[in-house]
Amino acid sequence: MRHLARKRRDEEFRARVAEFYGPDIIFWDDHDNAIIGFVTRCGQEPFALYDTGQAVKNYVKDGMTEEEAQEWIDFNWNAWIGPTTPGSLEVLD
Repeated sequence: MRHLARKRRDEEFRARVAEFYGPDIIFWDDHDNAIIGFVTRCGQEPFALYDTGQAVKNYVKDGMTEEEAQEWIDFNWNAWIGPTTPGSLEVLD
């Protein structure tokens, strides 16, 4: 039941984002809690910006090791899938 509530919340959040930034924003599934914000640049499409550290924590919570999670992100999140491909940010301590 908790998963359904989170999914509904995520869908509502994404609908609000689409109203503001347009329907072409791409999201990584199950990582809305890792979104830092949305990047806008002159003459380019806005895109979602994710906190890589939080995404690693999400994957670890789902059963991956930290190393597996970082490798997954490095390989899958760094693929170009269009002008609204999400970005990721490594927060420095």
